[in-house]
Amino acid sequence: MAGALPEAELYEIAESVGLVEGRILAYFDCFRGTSALDKLSKDLRPQGVNFSAIKRA
Repeated sequence: MAGALPEAELYEIAESVGLVEGRILAYFDCFRGTSALDKLSKDLRPQGVNFSAIKRA
């Protein structure tokens, strides 16, 4: 779980803790059907991601 951050920063954080070959496997609309989406700025496009990376031994 991570907080709100730009996609590029997700890769940077993963690399900074020794993870490699990071990739986003899927995007999903985590706010669909909730009132939270109405409270956000219309220029934001919040979404959830499934992220995978490898920790080298």
